[in-house]
Amino acid sequence: MLSGFGRAALDVEALWRGEPAADVQVSVFFLPRDSVPPAGTERTLFRTDAAGRATIRMAKPGKYLLNAVHLEPVEASAEAMWNSCWASLTFETSAVRP
Repeated sequence: MLSGFGRAALDVEALWRGEPAADVQVSVFFLPRDSVPPAGTERTLFRTDAAGRATIRMAKPGKYLLNAVHLEPVEASAEAMWNSCWASLTFETSAVRP
């Protein structure tokens, strides 16, 4: 779910198997315009609330990558200890309104 696009904040919702995912870390990687990765990349961390929602602040125009990871232990496997499920969202803003 996305809302408020073009504004200084973006509301996101994390779900796991159709239910709100509370207390999930959301990493935001930001690359300002005219910057070169990885040196120009900034990282900010957010956490979802009890309803699985977080408000991501977007103070400057540039490229954004949001990601979250859900880990579950794998039972009875000699090859793996964890199952990881990733969610990512990328977008670019040309201007941010307050």
